[in-house]
Amino acid sequence: MRRWMILMALLVAAPGAAQQSEPPPPAVVAVVDLARVSDESLVGQLLANQLETLQSELESELGTRRQRVEERQVEFQSLVEAFQEEREGLADADAQAREADLLERQQSLQELIQAAQVDADAAQRRFQNEVARLTAQLESDIRPHLNEVAESLGVNLLLPRSQTVFNQPELDITDRVIARVDDAFRAGEVAHPVR
Repeated sequence: MRRWMILMALLVAAPGAAQQSEPPPPAVVAVVDLARVSDESLVGQLLANQLETLQSELESELGTRRQRVEERQVEFQSLVEAFQEEREGLADADAQAREADLLERQQSLQELIQAAQVDADAAQRRFQNEVARLTAQLESDIRPHLNEVAESLGVNLLLPRSQTVFNQPELDITDRVIARVDDAFRAGEVAHPVR
């Protein structure tokens, strides 16, 4: 009985409480295609070019290392094959010396392969770190202009286009955001990322 009275008191008090607070303002919604802003804005293109340059540099470095490893593998394989063909005619001491030399070369080759793998892993980490840094830079460069466009249009709810199922085309402010970011970039208001 006591619970029932408490519930009734809450129900009676609730309408009065709701009447005292103001209703939320009507939603003014817009959507923005952040991928397009990234791909089409001048700052996004600059960052993409920087990533492409870094990727090319890393691939070149790793390609040189890979080529050196492959050359050493071919050289080692040739030495092994030559030794196998000549082994029958070699004195035991000469055969043992050649085997020791081949083992030493094999160990050196394995160390070179391991070092190349370490370098490849380090290059991959470096590239991923640069992607993260430039992505954060891009977001930092775009965010104020995105907010400025939304506020100038009276938008109080901005959604990423990738998160919407359907929207009217006139709700999309992507072109305006790109134009604003590009204007700011040309005016030097957007940080020019330097590697």
